[in-house]
Amino acid sequence: SNMDVVEFLKPNESNFTIYPNPTNANNIVLKLNNFSNIELSIAVTNTLGQKLYSQNYFIKDNAQNINLEPSSKLSQGVYFITINTNNNSYTERLVVK
Repeated sequence: SNMDVVEFLKPNESNFTIYPNPTNANNIVLKLNNFSNIELSIAVTNTLGQKLYSQNYFIKDNAQNINLEPSSKLSQGVYFITINTNNNSYTERLVVK
């Protein structure tokens, strides 16, 4: 269908992946794609927009995994993980069971 073509042509479809997602543990891993030699900040916010976690990272190589370790375990619910660079912002949804 047309929709598939549009999706397929969209550049940088996913700049990062969260796993496991949904998660029931406090171990949240982000697999980064298309980030290399760049400084970025990673934030976890809840649906009210409250920032629960924020950390800066310097990414040397492409395809890197980052373990997020919020100081307190995330309770059940929906969260948003946002990666900010100087030029862009990318957000993915995380479900905690």
